[in-house]
Amino acid sequence: MLLAQVTARVTDLGILAGKSPITQVASCLFFVSCMSSDPKPARYIAEVSGCTEPTLKNAYRLLYDSRVELAKDMVLPRGIEALLVP
Repeated sequence: MLLAQVTARVTDLGILAGKSPITQVASCLFFVSCMSSDPKPARYIAEVSGCTEPTLKNAYRLLYDSRVELAKDMVLPRGIEALLVP
């Protein structure tokens, strides 16, 4: 549910416009994972999603820069404070 909300906001705001769909989903997954009660490392998400770790981290950096707007009005297990600084 949370992943779907973040992905929809990223699309609506055009934050990752021009990035491949795999990169968009992988970076949204990493973004949400960082705020979950069981975060996964970028290396793991890149591996299972099929994108490279540097590509994932570059897209995540764009999401991180928009973190306040993306997480607005969402119930997050650990909050945006849990996000890793790129």
